[in-house]
Amino acid sequence: FDNASGSLATFYSESRSTTTLSSQPTASGDAPITYSIAAGSLPSGMSINSSTGAISGTPNAVGSDTTSNFTVQASNLGGAVTRDYSITVKAPVTTNYSYTGSTVNWSKPNANVKRVLFRMWGGAGTHGTCTSNSQHPGAGGKTEGVINVESHNNLYLQVGEAGKDTSSGPNGGWPNGGNGNISHQCKGSGGGGSSNIYNSSGTGSYTNIVAVAGGGGSVSHGNPNSNGGDGGGTNGGSSNRGGGGGTQNAGGAQGTTACGNTGNSGAGTRLQGGTAGTGSGCTNAAAGGGGGWWGGGAGGNSNSGNTYGGGGGGSGYFDTSLVSGGATKTYGESGWSADQPSGIAARASYGDNNRGGHGYITLVY
Repeated sequence: FDNASGSLATFYSESRSTTTLSSQPTASGDAPITYSIAAGSLPSGMSINSSTGAISGTPNAVGSDTTSNFTVQASNLGGAVTRDYSITVKAPVTTNYSYTGSTVNWSKPNANVKRVLFRMWGGAGTHGTCTSNSQHPGAGGKTEGVINVESHNNLYLQVGEAGKDTSSGPNGGWPNGGNGNISHQCKGSGGGGSSNIYNSSGTGSYTNIVAVAGGGGSVSHGNPNSNGGDGGGTNGGSSNRGGGGGTQNAGGAQGTTACGNTGNSGAGTRLQGGTAGTGSGCTNAAAGGGGGWWGGGAGGNSNSGNTYGGGGGGSGYFDTSLVSGGATKTYGESGWSADQPSGIAARASYGDNNRGGHGYITLVY
């Protein structure tokens, strides 16, 4: 045999189709040489070529770490020799991340980890005060797919926070939810922050973003009935009577009645949800927009006692050069609630200052 006995590979669950053996069990001698498994067995899904000795195929997924030990026999007219090898297939390793208000580093545990499956939800919007007409803030969006990490030993994760209620200041959810307004009797809460995954170059630039789950827009006094836009999809949901949703190319727009948001000041930017207006002529305050890719739409639209105060949601996003099988989902769309932990990214229950659900990120390798 031309190679030593021992382990030929460790296959991590999500990388089974992209991992190669460290060597192949080839032998030297007079042709023809034929190869076979003399004892033990290969992992299910793999086979040996009788003419070349090459072991190929994708091992099937396993429920627990499994090492297959086997003996390869090489034979020709002069006789036969054998050598012992092994291949290990790892069960899926799942890591869950809840909202903490800080960036978390994920490090690749092994060079054979080449693909990482992810599911993520953004933070939802929150109710302000003077609720009426059963309006609702927007839910966080969902983004999912498989990341190619062959060139990235680290990922940086930010789990979006639900918009803050008016008692703690109308701040948007971390990291980038739009701020509401508590200047008036009817107060607007903050929009939800998006959940973000950055590549190994870090969080210093939006060009390093691998995937985003958009945040939901918040809402204030709902007279007439004003809802916050849901996050997610390639275009974040717009409020039915307030700010426009963010898209993958631009921040969300301010609302159509821009009380306190003159000069487009309430529009979202690439990574920041729009902020509610504070105009002195507004009888009621409006909510902030949701953060997301590229920023949720602004609220801030109140006039003569009637509030058009819903913030728009932020869109989802994934880098198509790194993510395969990617999808962005919005609340109510098929797949949005698949594997969703209870309450995560959910619309807030009806009532003053009720917060929506925080975001969440799951990685599987």
